[in-house]
Amino acid sequence: MVGTLSTPSSSTSASTYNGPTTIFCPPSSSPYLKYLADPSPTPVDVPRGTPSVVKDNGFALYLPFSVSTSTVVDATTLIDALSIPSEKLGTGSGGTVYVLSATAGNTAVATLTAYDSVTLGESVTLYIPYTNHLPRKVTVGLLFDQLQQAFETGQTSPPAVATGGPSSSPGSPAASSALSISASTSSRSSVHTPPSTDDPSQDADGIPPGALAGGIVGAFFAGLVLCALIFMCLRRRKAKPTPSQAEEDQSSTGSNGARHFSNDKGPRVATTLSGVTDWTKHIPQDKGDGAISSALESVFNQIQTHVEGFYEAKPGLISQGDIEGVKRVSSDSLPWTLMQSSDAAVLLEAVLVRWVVHRISGRSAAAESLLPAELTAIPEMNQWHMERDGSVDGTRSRGQRGFTQAFSQWRKLTGFLAQEPRTHDASRSQLNSKIEIAVQRLTEALSPWEISRKSKASLSLHKILLQASDAGTLLFTQSSSYVFDWSSGEGGYGRTLVVSPALVRDSEGDATESHRMQDRRVLVAAKTVKAAG
Repeated sequence: MVGTLSTPSSSTSASTYNGPTTIFCPPSSSPYLKYLADPSPTPVDVPRGTPSVVKDNGFALYLPFSVSTSTVVDATTLIDALSIPSEKLGTGSGGTVYVLSATAGNTAVATLTAYDSVTLGESVTLYIPYTNHLPRKVTVGLLFDQLQQAFETGQTSPPAVATGGPSSSPGSPAASSALSISASTSSRSSVHTPPSTDDPSQDADGIPPGALAGGIVGAFFAGLVLCALIFMCLRRRKAKPTPSQAEEDQSSTGSNGARHFSNDKGPRVATTLSGVTDWTKHIPQDKGDGAISSALESVFNQIQTHVEGFYEAKPGLISQGDIEGVKRVSSDSLPWTLMQSSDAAVLLEAVLVRWVVHRISGRSAAAESLLPAELTAIPEMNQWHMERDGSVDGTRSRGQRGFTQAFSQWRKLTGFLAQEPRTHDASRSQLNSKIEIAVQRLTEALSPWEISRKSKASLSLHKILLQASDAGTLLFTQSSSYVFDWSSGEGGYGRTLVVSPALVRDSEGDATESHRMQDRRVLVAAKTVKAAG
C-alpha cells in the first residue's frame, strides 16, 4: 500500500508569495505557508509545482498528505522526515498536524499532538508542518519526496477497529472524520453449570475421591523415579567420552594447553547475534539523500548570501598586506587571484567555503574543527577526512582490513551515544568559543573588501558556522560515507575555479572498498566558474 501526495495542477511563481498566509485553507490540497512574524495571516496557495519558497522572517509550510486506501500513518515519522539538525520544529502551531476531512466539508476535524500512529481514511488529509526560522530557500518538491520516503519506510498494516459500541451522530466530528485509534473490546460470557444430583462422595464414574487421589500421588512418584534413572544413565555416558569425542577435545586444545572454542559454541553465537538485533533496532536509521543534500545546500547558499551582502570588489585598492591577511585563512592560490580580480565576491565565497568545508569534513586539526570533540580524535589518528582533491582521498582506509566497515559503525554508534552534543553546557561552550575565534579571524581577513555601511557581518557569519557544524555532524554520523569532491581543481587564472565542491555519497552503509564505485551518487553538484585568463 503506497501513500499518495496531493499534487495540484496549477503552477505559481515564487515571486507571487507576498503577504502572510494561514496554516491551511480548505478545500485545496496544496501546501500552505504561515509567516512566523505575522499576527494576522491571510491565505496564499503554494502548489507542489513551485520550484522553491524563500522569506526573510521565516515561515511554517504545511504539506498535505493523503492515502488511497485506509492505512496506519505514523504522524511522528512524517514530521521527523521534514526535520534537519540545523532547523528543529518550533512549538505551538509549528508542531501540530492538522487533519481535514472531505466528508466534513473540508474543515479541521482534529489535530494530532500526542498520537504516534493513526488510521488515515481515504477522505482525510493530514497537513504535515515544516517550520523554517531562517531566510532559507526551500524546495517544495523535495519536501514531498521526503514525506513519501518516510511513509514507505515506516508503513505498517492497519489496526483492527472495534465494530461494537455506540455509533456517532452524522454531524459529529467523530462521524465525519476517518481518523481513528485502534480499539479493542472484550466480552465476558457466564457459564451456567447445572447442579449435580449425584452422590458428592463420588465423581461422575463412581470412583471414590480417596482412590483417585492415591492414584495421582503414585503416578507422580513413579515419574520422579523414572526421571532419576534417565538422568543417571545420561550422566554415566557423558563421563565416558567416545573415541571421536576424545579426538575433538584434542583438536580443540592447542600445544600450550589453551582451550579453543569449537563448533559446539554455535548456539551461543546465535544467541549473541539475536541480542545484537534486539538493541540495534533502537538506533535511528540513516537520513535520506534529500535531507542530506538540503542541509549542505543551505550552508553553501548562506555563505553566498553573506558574501554578496557584506563585501564588494575594490580593484586598485587592495595591497600586498591585505593579501597576506587572507593567506592566514586560505592556503591555496586564491589570495593571489584576489589581488587583480574585479569579481572579488566569487573568490571570497570560495575562500569561505573552503574554510568551512575543511572544518566539518575532519580535514582540519581537531582543535579547529566545528565537529563535536567525540567525532574528531579517531579520524585524526587514522588520517581520515571527507574530502577528495586530486590525488588526495581522505576516505580511503589506511591498510587495515575491515577499517571501512568498522569505522562506519563507529560513526553511527558515536552519533547515537553523543545525543545532540550542543545540548550539553560544556560542548556548547566549547563550540561557541571556537566559532567566536573563527569569526574574528575571518572577519579581520576579509575586512579590506567589507562594505563600510554594513555592521552585522560578524553576527551573520556566527549563524552560518553554527549551521555548518550541524550539517557536518549530520554527515559524519551516517553509516554511509560522504565526500566533498574538489576534483575540478583549486582554481586560478586560466583554469576552472571550484567555488563549492560536489557532495557525493561514496558508499552506502558499511559497503566494502570494491563496492564504492557502484554506490557513488552526486547529491549536490559542484559550483564552478571559469577564471579570467
